[in-house]
Amino acid sequence: MICRNSVWRISDFGYWNADVGLQRLLEGGLCPPSQTDGCTDGESMKRVFKRRTAVKVYGMAGIICSIFLCMLTNAVAETALADGSIQGQKPLLVYFSRGGNTRIVAHELASGLGADSAEIKSKLNRQEFSGIMTCLLDQLLDRDDDPEAIPVDIASHNPVIIASPTWLKTLSSPARTFIQQHDFKGKDVYIVLTYNGKARDDIDAKLKEIIAPRGGTFAGLFTLIAKGKDEQGLRDEAKKLAEKMRPRLAAKTPGIVSHTPGR
Repeated sequence: MICRNSVWRISDFGYWNADVGLQRLLEGGLCPPSQTDGCTDGESMKRVFKRRTAVKVYGMAGIICSIFLCMLTNAVAETALADGSIQGQKPLLVYFSRGGNTRIVAHELASGLGADSAEIKSKLNRQEFSGIMTCLLDQLLDRDDDPEAIPVDIASHNPVIIASPTWLKTLSSPARTFIQQHDFKGKDVYIVLTYNGKARDDIDAKLKEIIAPRGGTFAGLFTLIAKGKDEQGLRDEAKKLAEKMRPRLAAKTPGIVSHTPGR
């Protein structure tokens, strides 16, 4: 079909709906609906076929582009934490490690999540027999630690992830003291616990009691069993945990994720 008026605009079709618009173009050639009554039948079938084929190709290309853009948008949303691009703030992973296991896990998690990291260093002796006794007494008597200042500004990071070994089934004294000495107002706080046994049954409530007074929101608990794992084993398990944590952190879904190594 040949349109008497060969100059037209997309706006001639009114509101552009993909399904309706394509149907009109495929059924009516390149003539706007308002001008179809002015078209004649002098055009060859070959020319009509070419036009309709072109419309189908462009239509399919548009659909494919739309699907690709949707997939790209979802991918960006899920990896925003790893890119450190959420409102200009990067995640921060702060950790305490007495024997080294939690340090290994924390370094791997920070790498997998694209987070900055800082270590909580205690001024107290926590090594050998006397140091272990100090740790036990701190937990039993709920005594505070005496930590060094970390070289990172918490205010410029969100969320904040705190990794700690489990002492007497709960957060270690140095990690607890760190929370109690800092301001987490407006921040999501996640806890990562490494342990050889298991945490107390009311660990969620205990963590909320520690975090809430400092203005933070307890956003989730992640656990990893370190028992019987060498350094490479800990790294492998931490990588798997990072994969599970990434979408959870991006979606800000509360709850507990326990990662038990495959046996």
